[in-house]
Amino acid sequence: MAKARELGVSENVAILDDGGNSQGLGRMDGAPIPTTEMAQNKAYTALFGVSTQSFSTLLRATRRFWPASPRLAYGGVGWRFPIKVNGEVSGRSG
Repeated sequence: MAKARELGVSENVAILDDGGNSQGLGRMDGAPIPTTEMAQNKAYTALFGVSTQSFSTLLRATRRFWPASPRLAYGGVGWRFPIKVNGEVSGRSG
């Protein structure tokens, strides 16, 4: 959220643990309501270790199709940040 403020944009931020379970959700004033679910899906996709943009590029490059899942996010700008506690990844943000 600090980075979004620095860039002058309003965002929703979802935090998931490594099992895809919600650990927190932050919504900045003015952030579009539909992007709440998008943030959760991007964080879930980040569990694969790549941004949603990289994930989409990989699927196109390998000409493979991922099984349809409402929790996976394809394409777009994919900010993802690992959340580390004591040096170990304890979750992902999207």
